[in-house]
Amino acid sequence: MSTSFHITGAISSFFFLLSLVGLYSQIQKMKDIEASGKELRSSAVLSLNQFTVAFLAYFGFFIYGGSLRPINHYLMWPRLGAILLVLIILWKIYNDRRDFTSCISFFTLVGVFIFGVSFLTLSPSVEPVGRASSQLLIIVVSVLLAQGYAHQIWRIRLAGSTGAISWQMHLLTLLKDLSMLAFALTMPWSDGWPLYLLAAVSGVTKVIILWHFGWAERSDLAKKRRRIFEKSRRV
Repeated sequence: MSTSFHITGAISSFFFLLSLVGLYSQIQKMKDIEASGKELRSSAVLSLNQFTVAFLAYFGFFIYGGSLRPINHYLMWPRLGAILLVLIILWKIYNDRRDFTSCISFFTLVGVFIFGVSFLTLSPSVEPVGRASSQLLIIVVSVLLAQGYAHQIWRIRLAGSTGAISWQMHLLTLLKDLSMLAFALTMPWSDGWPLYLLAAVSGVTKVIILWHFGWAERSDLAKKRRRIFEKSRRV
């Protein structure tokens, strides 16, 4: 591997670790809301759809990095931390909402994670199967990610508020996406195209979500929808 590969890989890993701080800030914000005793629910406005798809994105690159030969440690190990943090967020969403959908999402993804780790650990010929299946998963996840973030944007616009959403998480994830694009430039196209695809989809939607934090603060339409949303919650 070239020097530029390792340099950009290290930079990408650094920004990915920063994005883990963003995920942790989302967990902390949910805890703060729980401790405040306010009427706002700790999972208010959070999109279960978005976090489910985010898990699949991290999981896809975890399997992809582990199936490459040599193993791409820059892709694989940082995603493990993200997977665990997203599972915590999904657990807290389920614990707050106690509905069938959040229950199925959390426990299904725990099962998927256990299967993936077992596959990488026990399969003697993981590379061809793992590489092809993870690339297919990344394509599917890119489509679902665009849909998931669109759903999150729709929830913000419907409520006129960003609710329990952490802007730090989205900002740090955007920086991670930009560094991942730089990392992809040092890889052969056959290895790097999944990074281009997912980082581009994620980066564009993150910019739109971050813009909506300002929209929720300044827009008269947002204020009107916020009043309607708050009244509907009291009924």
